[in-house]
Amino acid sequence: MNTFFTRLGLSAALCLAGAAAQAQAPTIDGTRDASYPTALAVQTVQTGFGDATTGSPTAANGSELDNIHARIVGANLYLFIGGNLESNYNKLDIFFDSKTGGQNQLAGNTNYLTTMNGIKFDAGFTADYALSLACGTGALKLYADYAPIPAGSTITATGIGSSSTNFSASLNFSAVVAGAGTGSVSIDDSNTAGVTGGTAAANTAAATAVSTGIEYMIPLTALGTTAGGGDIKVMAFINGGGHDYISNQILAGAPAGTSTFAVAVVDFTTVAGNQFVTVANGTTTATRNAQTDAPLAAYPNPSLTGFTLGYEAARPGTYALHIFSATGQLVATRTVVASAAGRSSVEWNGCDNQGQSLAAGVYVAELNGQHQRLTLLR
Repeated sequence: MNTFFTRLGLSAALCLAGAAAQAQAPTIDGTRDASYPTALAVQTVQTGFGDATTGSPTAANGSELDNIHARIVGANLYLFIGGNLESNYNKLDIFFDSKTGGQNQLAGNTNYLTTMNGIKFDAGFTADYALSLACGTGALKLYADYAPIPAGSTITATGIGSSSTNFSASLNFSAVVAGAGTGSVSIDDSNTAGVTGGTAAANTAAATAVSTGIEYMIPLTALGTTAGGGDIKVMAFINGGGHDYISNQILAGAPAGTSTFAVAVVDFTTVAGNQFVTVANGTTTATRNAQTDAPLAAYPNPSLTGFTLGYEAARPGTYALHIFSATGQLVATRTVVASAAGRSSVEWNGCDNQGQSLAAGVYVAELNGQHQRLTLLR
């Protein structure tokens, strides 16, 4: 048998053993489908809002965000956040940078955003839309609020969905933006695992494994974009019942040792790493020269299926791995969590962010200011 073609088939299988699953949209039920790509970020900090112990799908006595996965299918963004949300009306606040404009520092917004005015996001993140979710006991199980955040203008947030009989709700984004469409959200609050304060390796492994939590289907029109309309940055964190006290449960994560934040003084530019993840959505303006400089270590290189990239971390934190084509176009992104300063490594499987196998050719990896030419064989 021809060895090259045998390996070609193997690399395609490794990149997406679930290629058929990738073509199908996830079921919105609060459990992570196999069709989601690798996590964009994984939690490394033990929650400051209580470890959940109840193990019930419909109730939790703590709040924790363990991992975040996303994919775009058709005209919708599918977002899964592994973890749990306490049944005391604590909030899961999510911000999206999905188009030009928006606010890097929240100002002048009303309704539930009022108490968060003054928050300053990372450089390069200008929030265009906000989405909030809370759950509690009794008749009201879930409720969601949503708001556009245009630069220099005030928009009042609007309730877009609630449930009274289960932990799934329809989200009417058109209640705020005409024609924005209908989405959905579901929660499985049974998680009791994740970061427990053990070793960094054990915490990362446990947080990665969490497969229940909060899951959304959001029409891209509700984020002011379309399929292929440009990458979408997402930031998520747990907040107090009045949106007035941010937990250390942030994705992408905060550095080890982070406790909690008083909302009025939060400046994420002072927190190590980026506190957001990037969902690939077609073309992007991010490009760079495809020539190497200050190379990363990559092995094996060339490779038939993927690479192990060794890199130096200046400090513990979250870093972005970017993969560029030979023409300088960003083709894949990964979030890398370094638990300590010094030498570390990350795997890249030769796939884009949708889990599709990239063609054979030369690529350039960029991580923490270091670069390496990669030769991918198929």
